[in-house]
Amino acid sequence: MAAHPRVGGFGLMPLQQHLLSCWASEGAELLCGDAALPWVAVGRVLWGRWAALRPLGADASSAWGLLLCDRACLFGDEAWAVPRPLREMAQGLRALPPPQHVGDEPLRVSDLC
Repeated sequence: MAAHPRVGGFGLMPLQQHLLSCWASEGAELLCGDAALPWVAVGRVLWGRWAALRPLGADASSAWGLLLCDRACLFGDEAWAVPRPLREMAQGLRALPPPQHVGDEPLRVSDLC
């Protein structure tokens, strides 16, 4: 039950939001996590091998290229679609709100950013 305990629920999020938040957490770990973690290393290798076979652009070889996939790349023909674990992480990351700068100094944005 996805209700607050005060109203008789278990304090869980609705299933869709729960799954997307778990996938986003895993996706953020894949992008920014320690490469010494086995599943992070395997996920990055899996992405690199998949991206090497697809015309996704120069930046697609790193795991950050996961964010560059369009809908056809994620959900297209099963033979060309992103592998399911990576697709779920991409869906979770896309469900997050846009990032906001929270520091005291303004960001220096260059042409490369």
